[in-house]
Amino acid sequence: MASTSTSGRGEEERDPFLVLEPPNKKIKSSLTAKQYDVFINHRGPDSKTDLALPLYNSLQQAGIRTYVDAPETELGDYFPSAIKNAISSATLHIAILSPRYAESAWCLAELSLMFQTRARIIPLFYHVRPSDFRYIKNEVADAFRKHEEKEKEGRYPDHDIQQWKECLQNVSGIKGYEIKEQNE
Repeated sequence: MASTSTSGRGEEERDPFLVLEPPNKKIKSSLTAKQYDVFINHRGPDSKTDLALPLYNSLQQAGIRTYVDAPETELGDYFPSAIKNAISSATLHIAILSPRYAESAWCLAELSLMFQTRARIIPLFYHVRPSDFRYIKNEVADAFRKHEEKEKEGRYPDHDIQQWKECLQNVSGIKGYEIKEQNE
């Protein structure tokens, strides 16, 4: 089972995809047979309410089979397997890169899997600049210092922090959309 801890902000922190299959093989995800057109990768506290869910709803209304975690994951689904299946089956990935995106090991692990599928990725830079990710600076650099500390502590045994950096740098070079605050 994935380990959990509490960060200084009172949020629970999980090592994503530490175990990609349920410990009890009798547990099955209801998503096993589902196929998706689009997978939306996002950091919930930054963008779920204002961007990820409205985008999900619009795509669903247009008849596009879309995965975003909360509405698509059913009770009893094994979350890591459900996400891995949704990423693997989607033909388009939307990465919503936000101010605290790089703090999330889940987001970075998902982004890495998205690149591995070789499906098209459209980045949405939500209140951030692509250069923050391209050059790993500002909040992104701070987040990676913390990930590297956790890696040294052995908390990320199955993850490649350097690969996460490369994925962020690569996604910043993909043509996408910059969504800025109204007063910027």
